[in-house]
Amino acid sequence: SVPDVSHDWVKTGKLSGDYMIWKSEGHINALLLNDPEVTVVQYGQFAGTQAKLIDKQACPDCKVTVENFTIATLNTQPAALTAAAVQRDPAINWVWCYDFCMANVATDLIARGLQGKIMGAGFDCNAQNLQLIRDGRVQVVCIADPRDWEAWAAVDTLNRLMNGQPAVDQNIPVRLFDKSNLDQLTDTDIKNGWQGGTDFRSQYLKIWGVR
Repeated sequence: SVPDVSHDWVKTGKLSGDYMIWKSEGHINALLLNDPEVTVVQYGQFAGTQAKLIDKQACPDCKVTVENFTIATLNTQPAALTAAAVQRDPAINWVWCYDFCMANVATDLIARGLQGKIMGAGFDCNAQNLQLIRDGRVQVVCIADPRDWEAWAAVDTLNRLMNGQPAVDQNIPVRLFDKSNLDQLTDTDIKNGWQGGTDFRSQYLKIWGVR
């Protein structure tokens, strides 16, 4: 089998938690919306964020509530769960989930007049979510990873293995985006996802002897 050469999913989640702690100066009452059907998120970003926020050394004043939803109800359930959670506990000041989920949650929170009371943290940095961040509409941060780069890295690893060479650490980066650095995204980044900040395609073609 081809080794996993993707970025560190758990570390990405911890980075999200670190940002939330920094942004709220350590005073967090967070609702984490988890989709257990998406295994890579369940044991990756979700696990990392939850671990960071429940670490009393990292955040003594962090409270975490977890609600699960299913991908079949993505368009309705996360927003409904958030509304119910906020009704039970009006002190909630963060909601966390992946970007497709966050877009729906943010829209619902805005409609309920809760913009400015709750901040949203997501990941993937989809175009719609980047616009929410730019406009200051609930979501304030997302974390991007270069999926195209990861695909090329998998091909590179396969090439190495087929030629009797060992796999190498591909050093796939991730990057956090908030309102302060959105202008560093290119039009291609916004349309197709963050590309990693470098021309990785040309570098791989050189390695493969194609260019």
